[in-house]
Amino acid sequence: MVVINAAVRQGVALGPESVTVAAIAADAELHPTSIDRRSETEFDSPTVPPIDPYCARMGTSRILVGLAAAALVAGCGTVSNNTEEAAAAPTSRASVPGLVEPTCLAGNLLNFSDLPQSAAPVPDPMPIPAEFVPVRAVICEGDSPGGVTDHTVSWVEERREGNMDAVLAGYRLPSESLENRTCYADQPTPPIVWLVDDQGLGLLGPGLPTGECGAFKWDAITAIRALPLTERIVHRIPVSSKMEARINGEPI
Repeated sequence: MVVINAAVRQGVALGPESVTVAAIAADAELHPTSIDRRSETEFDSPTVPPIDPYCARMGTSRILVGLAAAALVAGCGTVSNNTEEAAAAPTSRASVPGLVEPTCLAGNLLNFSDLPQSAAPVPDPMPIPAEFVPVRAVICEGDSPGGVTDHTVSWVEERREGNMDAVLAGYRLPSESLENRTCYADQPTPPIVWLVDDQGLGLLGPGLPTGECGAFKWDAITAIRALPLTERIVHRIPVSSKMEARINGEPI
């Protein structure tokens, strides 16, 4: 890549007919013998797509193969030292609407407090678009054993990061039909989950798929908890006296 960039820089600065291997080597800080030469006829391979006349002249000036490759890929455009960044695939930020910064303190996520909330709400949970590529997850859930302290409860925020393939696969498991269901599963409520892309924007994950008797399939949550933990925050959320009594098992 160093040689390719040096070759194109020299082509732009000197003109394609004036570029020499020695000039390229000096630009790239290499010895001239470390740069391969190719004959003019080698640039006429049928596997090479047509290029414009300017690019063709660059090829016939007997420069290394890297120069021709760079001209073909870049269209004889501006040289970039960040080739990897330029080639990176577009993120989901540009193609998925409704993404927001993840938070566990949005007003509509704290309804359990039974108190009015001043924080802005976030969008409702949504199906995961095929083009959305999460790289981390944020879990928001109560710390049930903690109980009520000074009229507040613990609201835990965990951030985990890693390969999300198993998480997505868990959310995409099929659900069994609820039609004519005659049994019901006694089970805990799943945590709130944010799926977050590489731009730091996310969406609230959809409900978990269900199996027999409406039992949640916990594969996605299990996969998230298996990811490395990067941050854990315990928020203290005020609750109403009615909710406090309910949490403590007292008569309301």
